[in-house]
Amino acid sequence: MDWLPGPDFRNDVYYFFTALTDKKEVTVLENGLIGYFAINKTTGQGVEATSGTAVQSNALEAMQGKIRGQHCISSEMVRKGESIPVAK
Repeated sequence: MDWLPGPDFRNDVYYFFTALTDKKEVTVLENGLIGYFAINKTTGQGVEATSGTAVQSNALEAMQGKIRGQHCISSEMVRKGESIPVAK
């Protein structure tokens, strides 16, 4: 689900969204909210939006590699993108 976090966040660099589940009992607050996430528009790197912690998984890394290869996104571009904070 799209999430517009406000002017304190880098909307120019990241797409923001929330992740929800219909199994509310499995989340900490039992409200179905898994978290707030941001995806770098250039590199496809995913981060947890409130902490800036990188999101990593084998499946995500495989998809990022495929998309980066198709769009000629170099490892240098990815490294530069990693240094851009989610918040201003």
